[in-house]
Amino acid sequence: MKNSPLHTWNKKMNKNFYIEIHLKKNFFDAFGDDLKKSIIEMGITGINNIYVSDIYFLQGEISKKEMEKIAKNLFLDSITQTLTIYTKPPEVHNKKIIEVWYKKQVSDPVSITALKGIKDMGINKNIQIRCGKKYQIDADIDKDITETICKKLIANTLIQDYRIS
Repeated sequence: MKNSPLHTWNKKMNKNFYIEIHLKKNFFDAFGDDLKKSIIEMGITGINNIYVSDIYFLQGEISKKEMEKIAKNLFLDSITQTLTIYTKPPEVHNKKIIEVWYKKQVSDPVSITALKGIKDMGINKNIQIRCGKKYQIDADIDKDITETICKKLIANTLIQDYRIS
């Protein structure tokens, strides 16, 4: 539907980081399983698996070392989760990827709290942050069905944008 926040940020800030926090392989993805059941209840078939991740876009005058510190200390539960840091969102083939973000004009309470946490960690730099969800759907479904899933189950389009890739 909309571009990812990565495409709309201030180009003058010097570093972009895309952080994905997802469950470790041996942990049950209750959010993904619940979404899969809801999709099946809608009469949609062909869904194999759904994986849900927290995603963060951070932009600013920060080093990779500082970014790793932020990711590990603020976003990660090291017992159940693992993280990956990218400088741009990764390309995924043979799966539907849906990213959901708050609209620009809507307050993002997780981002506000994260910025406070970053300052509390002693990182006093100009940083922008956006928090969202990533849904990786392993399914044989077309774009129209994916749009229906987004609008009915995943995104509240009054306050959120989504992007399908």
